[in-house]
Amino acid sequence: MHISELSSVGWLHNADKSIALTICLKSQIQPVFVSISREEFNSVGGSEGINENKQIAIDFYHKYGAGREYEGFN
Repeated sequence: MHISELSSVGWLHNADKSIALTICLKSQIQPVFVSISREEFNSVGGSEGINENKQIAIDFYHKYGAGREYEGFN
């Protein structure tokens, strides 16, 4: 996945209080979901940080892959 393939990036709250990044690609109808912890989301500046630098969403995708289930706090 490369930044030139993105059309938009959004986010949703998961039931376990993690964040599901919703990465929309120009070549797909359905978004790609990548779950990250709320702490990770906040550490990159939240939605403003990700919208200013969409490479962050791509980096999370490469780190975790699509559909990662957040395991919560141990």
